[in-house]
Amino acid sequence: MEEYIEEFVADWKMAGKAERTARMYACHLTRFFSHCSDPTLADAKVWISDEASASTQRKMGQALRAFGVFSQNNEYEFFQWWKLVPLTKEKTFAQETVTEDMYISAKTKAQSLRDKALIETLWSCGLRRSEIANLLIEDVNFLDGFIVVRTAKNGKPRVAPISPVARRSIRKHLGSRKSGSL
Repeated sequence: MEEYIEEFVADWKMAGKAERTARMYACHLTRFFSHCSDPTLADAKVWISDEASASTQRKMGQALRAFGVFSQNNEYEFFQWWKLVPLTKEKTFAQETVTEDMYISAKTKAQSLRDKALIETLWSCGLRRSEIANLLIEDVNFLDGFIVVRTAKNGKPRVAPISPVARRSIRKHLGSRKSGSL
């Protein structure tokens, strides 16, 4: 089964899908197939239900379904029951987003040019923490008003517009630096 999992991961990546998801799915699949050598739908349900976390149960089911799609597309005769793999329902919670009052409060508390640029950029672009942490000066296009995020959540690059206020803050923060970490 190991070679099928490797082929599944390769197909997943070649389709332009997130590498991190492929690695997570491969990990779940490896665990599943080491748990059951000739698995059935009942084996899959028991394996998934043994996990305490609803979120992980859902990811395990998604991994099995994704592998099932791969198996079907490649006309492999095993794993015919993949469509019946249940996906655990997760409780959803409203995600708190930053309000204008929070932004103004953070802005007034910022003391350094770096902190001011950071707050303005986050407010303007809506970047994730990892995205702003990995930004280089070369990723900021001051003239056209955008930032290139080299690796977004899905593993692909994306472009985020940046406000004139954020551009000015970044320029003040950078001083005469032309390259390196933002």
